[in-house]
Amino acid sequence: DVVLWMYPLMAISSKKMSPFLAVLGTGILTLSYQGLFELAKQFLDPYDNESFGKGEDPLVVDTLIAETNAGSVRWLNGLEKFPISSQRIQEGELSEYLLPLRGISVEELEQLKKEKKERERELQERREKEEKERQLAEAAAKAQRKAAEAMIPG
Repeated sequence: DVVLWMYPLMAISSKKMSPFLAVLGTGILTLSYQGLFELAKQFLDPYDNESFGKGEDPLVVDTLIAETNAGSVRWLNGLEKFPISSQRIQEGELSEYLLPLRGISVEELEQLKKEKKERERELQERREKEEKERQLAEAAAKAQRKAAEAMIPG
């Protein structure tokens, strides 16, 4: 930003440059440098936590970064060290690990933690219920096999 402010002064103080070229150079420098500067700020803040993009960015930086990393082979064997169980991945229960597009406040973070604990409790209850149902179905099938074997003379 300092370069953009100082360029007209440097150009005018130079005796060899015409005022027309100083104005034209200032405009070109402002257009090119300011655009690169904004792009650099967006790359340094891909989730727009500091509102550099002001919500009107046609370039979706997080998608660009994701596409850049999509072909990376170094993550292929990382699933064993991933802190999420493979069962959750297979069931598609990854919603609490998705990052928001904008930053979140401390109150929202506390609310998210409470919701996560509630979802985990409900998920555990559902898994226990399904396990009991499976065990009952296995016991019923085993009882049916025993009854069928007892009826068939051997």
